[in-house]
Amino acid sequence: MAPGFSKVFKELILIADPKKPLPRAGKGTVMRKAALALYHEEIEALYANIESTAGAEAVPPPAAWNKEETDKWLLEQIQDILPKVPFTVSGDLFEQGMDSLSATILRRRIVGALQADKETHKTSELISQNTIYNNPSIDILSTFLVALITDPDSIKAASSKTDAIEEMIARYNIGLEHPVHLGGHAANGRQVLITGTTGNLGSQILETLLRDSSVRKIYALNRASGDPRKKHTDRFADKGFGSALLSSEKLVFLEGDATQKGLGLPKEIYDEVLFIVYQQSS
Repeated sequence: MAPGFSKVFKELILIADPKKPLPRAGKGTVMRKAALALYHEEIEALYANIESTAGAEAVPPPAAWNKEETDKWLLEQIQDILPKVPFTVSGDLFEQGMDSLSATILRRRIVGALQADKETHKTSELISQNTIYNNPSIDILSTFLVALITDPDSIKAASSKTDAIEEMIARYNIGLEHPVHLGGHAANGRQVLITGTTGNLGSQILETLLRDSSVRKIYALNRASGDPRKKHTDRFADKGFGSALLSSEKLVFLEGDATQKGLGLPKEIYDEVLFIVYQQSS
């Protein structure tokens, strides 16, 4: 079973040009860095195309752009994009496992569906980069889309980037009204819990913490999805980090759920932690 970060979206598949064969080592394996350098322009163009709404692939729209059918259609699209992640209509998409890339793919599919019909083609121009972030659940997003199709002018007039930013700040600022006093070191060193350590940023933070002598214990918390040590070893190898660090006695692999109270961890572990580093790819 491939890990989530290795998911390949069909929209991001690039076919190698026979006139530009992939560089290979003597043993026949593809030389990754050389291949990336060779196809740098094509890769940049591919990502630029995904970010753009121009020329989006035609996607069959919902049976009708009403609340029920749009809910159903969005859920089908999201499950196709992230088939191994369970999603609910009311839950926050990003808390359930969506990341920035899959949000971009979803946005492009919404645009493609709107462009597939002459009656909704013009509406596709109002689907911005922030549409998914400003409407972060299937329930909220479908309500927005139905209203947008019904009366584009009213939605456009009511849309305020400033209001959206303020709403997001207020949402994620809960509990941060006052300065956080970390209280320095514990008597026997810091104890840190960090999420997302199999990702690009998370693995770099984990590597730094493993080298930090002031950190006594590191809890690496991730969703349950196979052998955590193997996943971390693969990621460290990919990043060029020393995999021997993962044998440190201060490193403890945990499986939990960041959406649950106490991160879904036993109370004695949660209460022991002095610092929590919660990060997610963006």
